[in-house]
Amino acid sequence: IENFRRKSQLATTNMRLQTMILSAVYVILLLFSGYQFGFSENAHLFVLATLMYLMGLVVSYRIFTGWKWKI
Repeated sequence: IENFRRKSQLATTNMRLQTMILSAVYVILLLFSGYQFGFSENAHLFVLATLMYLMGLVVSYRIFTGWKWKI
């Protein structure tokens, strides 16, 4: 059981770390794109992209929290 707990905690930690890294990359790309192409001219695209990204985060969270570990 102890080995199972360690592995499940490691999997959870890895998912959280990947989510944080991908979020940082997304913000950097969003800022870069806004700088290169203009925020005001493409505001609707930035809003749409952010909403889709947030929806993906919510879906990923719901899938992961509903995941039942098998022993």
